Amino acid sequence: MSNTRLKPEEIKEVFTLWDKAASGAIPTGTVATVIRACGSYPPKDVLDDAIGRADPGGSGTVDYPDFLKIYENTFITEDPAATMISAFEAFDSTGSGTVKVSDFKKIMTQRGNALSNEELNKMISMADPQSSGKIRYQTFVKAVFAKKAQ
Repeated sequence: MSNTRLKPEEIKEVFTLWDKAASGAIPTGTVATVIRACGSYPPKDVLDDAIGRADPGGSGTVDYPDFLKIYENTFITEDPAATMISAFEAFDSTGSGTVKVSDFKKIMTQRGNALSNEELNKMISMADPQSSGKIRYQTFVKAVFAKKAQ
């Protein structure tokens, strides 16, 4: 995915895909996913703060104008794939191109946006489908970003 800001009409298109009820709003719990689908990867605490400001009454939803403000205020231009590979390389002491699942858990819970246990378990299933205990991180990162581009 490109590291350039999307145009408002492109953001609206992505937002609309997640507006399942066609109500003009999305649940606050999906805002982070939609922000990432738009190509921005802000830290969890920054995003949580922005969502809280967009939904001060606690309705549990964010409308498109507020979502657009969140996107504009939290947009981070970085190459998430390169960042992820660098994190994996730090745990690849042998240079084998693999990391242990236990190290993978550390990477995915301590870097950037912490994952829930459910998200982490899904990623582990994707990253190590044969339950070998090792993950080929270059292949995994390519698969993650290919899936996001779909």
